[in-house]
Amino acid sequence: MNFNLPFPELYPVILETIHPPTKVYLVGGCVRDLLLGRSPQDIDLAFSADVKKVSRRIANVFEGAVYSLDDERQTMRVIVEIDGEKWKLDIALLRGGSLEGDLRTRDFTVNAMALEILSDKRYELIDLLNGQLDLKNKVIRSCNTTSLVDDPIRILRSVRLALALGFELDTEVKEQMVKAVDLVSQVSSERQRDELFKLLDLVHSINGFRLFRDLGIFEYLFPCFL
Repeated sequence: MNFNLPFPELYPVILETIHPPTKVYLVGGCVRDLLLGRSPQDIDLAFSADVKKVSRRIANVFEGAVYSLDDERQTMRVIVEIDGEKWKLDIALLRGGSLEGDLRTRDFTVNAMALEILSDKRYELIDLLNGQLDLKNKVIRSCNTTSLVDDPIRILRSVRLALALGFELDTEVKEQMVKAVDLVSQVSSERQRDELFKLLDLVHSINGFRLFRDLGIFEYLFPCFL
């Protein structure tokens, strides 16, 4: 790998702020995008330290805004602007108490890789679920057998992600979608709306709706039209 970490000014601030020192990880979609040669504008960070303290420190240093996304799960968002470019940083406590626990509870393997931040230019890739191989094979595969049941919005997200990346849904993912499809109606209308709007932003969004139809998702997503 020969890419540069996005927003390099950020990492020394984080590493200097956490006391006692703990490992800091870049996680999620931004790692996926870096491996695909894309430039992410959103950064997801995870570590086992005082998330609120570190988030406020980042906001102060870069004169940004900070607010809580989820108090229970200790997830914060910081928005900063550097040289006219806006960055959205989502900072969270490691789920499951460890990096492995965190990655195994994520949605899809291509989103379940991490970069351990050693400095602003040094990092180590951690890929426990063969996300790199799935990137190479252009396939969307879930991290575990209950991934879609654990959070049914992932049923919609899998279609949107596959379409955005030009990937195929793994056979097991499709089987999980069919088994969990009735849970879509339990997802809040706000979360459904957000995923649908993201899908509509894609050039070939109609293919996503065709897949919704083929997998029997429509009747749970749009019951009023049936």
